[in-house]
Amino acid sequence: MKRLSVLLPPSLLLLLSACATHLPPPDPAAWVKDCVATPIPAPTTDQGTGPLLFATTRLPDCRTGTFDMSTERANTIRLGWYDASEAVKPGDPVVPNMAAEGDWWDTLGQQLVRGNGRVLLFVHGYNNNFASPAARLRMMRVAGEFKGPAILFTWPSQNAALRYLWDETNIDWSQAYLNVMIRRLAADAAVREIVLVGHSMGARSVIDAMEMLDAAGLAKVKTVILASPDVDRERFGQIIQGIPGRPGIASGQRHYTVYMSGKDGAIRVSRGLHHYPRLGSPFCLTKDKYQRCYPKPSPVVDVIDTTAVSRKGIGHNDFLDSPEAAEDLKLALQGKGGAQPGRLPAVSGIEETPVGEGIWRLCPSEGCKPIRKKLKN
Repeated sequence: MKRLSVLLPPSLLLLLSACATHLPPPDPAAWVKDCVATPIPAPTTDQGTGPLLFATTRLPDCRTGTFDMSTERANTIRLGWYDASEAVKPGDPVVPNMAAEGDWWDTLGQQLVRGNGRVLLFVHGYNNNFASPAARLRMMRVAGEFKGPAILFTWPSQNAALRYLWDETNIDWSQAYLNVMIRRLAADAAVREIVLVGHSMGARSVIDAMEMLDAAGLAKVKTVILASPDVDRERFGQIIQGIPGRPGIASGQRHYTVYMSGKDGAIRVSRGLHHYPRLGSPFCLTKDKYQRCYPKPSPVVDVIDTTAVSRKGIGHNDFLDSPEAAEDLKLALQGKGGAQPGRLPAVSGIEETPVGEGIWRLCPSEGCKPIRKKLKN
């Protein structure tokens, strides 16, 4: 989610989303007629791990002779690759290339050997093009020292702040395709573990996959990371803690790490639209302006409050933009949970009372300041 969205009142954002121009969908046959697969190159200088991969439900547009990502829906998953070695930050150009299915899966297999059977699958959020999350995936691979294949699942986000509702519709529509991709990866004998990362609205798709997938798909998803999740906090609690008649996640076979910030303006707007608190913010529905609220402690969840280290932008991308959070992400990508270097017990309110096991905060080198300011949610 980009900065423009937080400058608009939630009511105006909702109105403009609903009143956006409606155009007929394109003719898919005409757009893909000239799409040609490009062979995937062998690893070069990008730490020996080779190109990054993607799976997309975006309709490609090849009418100009290049493979361009559109904001329209496709009728199938398409596979491809990209070289992000020159993309040092989101916004830098990244060129997608279509791949033949056999070549794509062969490359995945080769990278799995180098990565000891671990694969990283990233689902981006609202208001995104292809290039920005593609660059973020490379940043994740570098930050986590991840040697296995890294895959971007990119869906037809409209890349427009005023089309939040369109994006909600399209990520729901893409859910079935993400489930198919996870099942296909899980069925590969060479895949030992799937590390699943969802950012912002993409976190919804990730937890929906975890709730809906069959046991075969779930067994290999051992690490789930939700960064600035634009998710109903109570819905997440239903999945983790369970509800009457359906148990929660008690097994230690899968671990969740949640990154949130009280300075996340994008999540603040989402909370205004949806009314209930979002998982990506420690906002409370109380009159105590100093209090912070988190999901209920669980042995399978680590909650990381990055409020004190939100130094850039709006706090919505702390998991990569904050050096302290990026260092913590490295541990999470390696499957390490619980008490780790840099994690301090999170506290609630002016009395600085610890809130529970598995609820952590990150602090700058000079330490965290006492909570004195009202969280703007």
